[in-house]
Amino acid sequence: MFPTTLLKTTLFAIVLSATTVSVFAVPSLSMEVTGPDDVQRVEAMIVTTTITNTGDKVLQLLNEPNGPLSDIPTDTFEIKDASGNSPEFIGIRVKYALKKAIESGDMVTLAPRESTSITHDLSKAYNFTRTGQGKYSIRARSMFYVVDKQGEKRPRVLRADTKALSAQLSGSLVAIDETHLQKPASFNGCTLQQQLTIQTATRLAFGLAKNSELYLQAVYRGTPRYTTWFGTYSQQRHDTVLGHYSSISGNNFRTFNYDCTCDMENVYAYVYPDRFGQMYFCPAFWRSAAIGTDSQAGTIIHEASHYIVNGGTNDFAYGQDSAKELARTNPDRAVFNADSHEYFAENTPLLL
Repeated sequence: MFPTTLLKTTLFAIVLSATTVSVFAVPSLSMEVTGPDDVQRVEAMIVTTTITNTGDKVLQLLNEPNGPLSDIPTDTFEIKDASGNSPEFIGIRVKYALKKAIESGDMVTLAPRESTSITHDLSKAYNFTRTGQGKYSIRARSMFYVVDKQGEKRPRVLRADTKALSAQLSGSLVAIDETHLQKPASFNGCTLQQQLTIQTATRLAFGLAKNSELYLQAVYRGTPRYTTWFGTYSQQRHDTVLGHYSSISGNNFRTFNYDCTCDMENVYAYVYPDRFGQMYFCPAFWRSAAIGTDSQAGTIIHEASHYIVNGGTNDFAYGQDSAKELARTNPDRAVFNADSHEYFAENTPLLL
């Protein structure tokens, strides 16, 4: 028979252990890419990503457009041939309203052991002509944004354990985009008011780009404005971003083609980096101010920086907080981050 004190101690330890497991439960995800293992033409390169909550707590995952929860043709996959080479990315780069997505509840909720599946057409995002026919490993990018509680402004990053698909590709290596063969009008699907808004925003965007160019031509040191958005000063990185703004300020936005038919609710705009002069505006753009943080003018700077001829920036970090963190931790990436270019140009709050 156990002594009373020992019995109480044992029971307390059991309760404490159970409580600890509950409180410190570690969230986890697994993700698998499935599809045909023998593809005769690139248009048939259709894959499915299945994301499973492998932890023991409910997870709320943002429908982030650059991740596998979205079916739009962003750079969602890591694709390698037998030599480690990747096909050319020909999809879209988007400006995403991270905070607005959280506020609107644009997310997927997964209970423990629950799964969700999304289908992706890889031919809309990748051109396989350079890497050619052969065996490819296709793995979805593993980063997800997790919202722990309602009203949280900054989500946590969670990386999934991933399983790749191995597929043999032969036959046609690039899909024909019939819409791209047609010469679009200057405005497509835009009301008169939207056209006027775009015209105002492009004029303001030119001013922001030119101001940024002149600033960088005059300043060759780590000022608060520079280091906040691009990190520790170096001549090479300075010259890189100066080149980007010089290219953007040289764009004639009045000759661009603008499309207003996008209905992705928490997206500002997007472009295809290799289709210079074509820009697509989405609902978040129309709700934003003409100037200021995450403005219409700033959005145009963001999207214009994605064009390959202007520098070919990526979307490594969204939002001011994440862009500042990127500048602190990885300045080499910051000088190729689109939001960093936008916030430097908008310069709100004012930095000298």
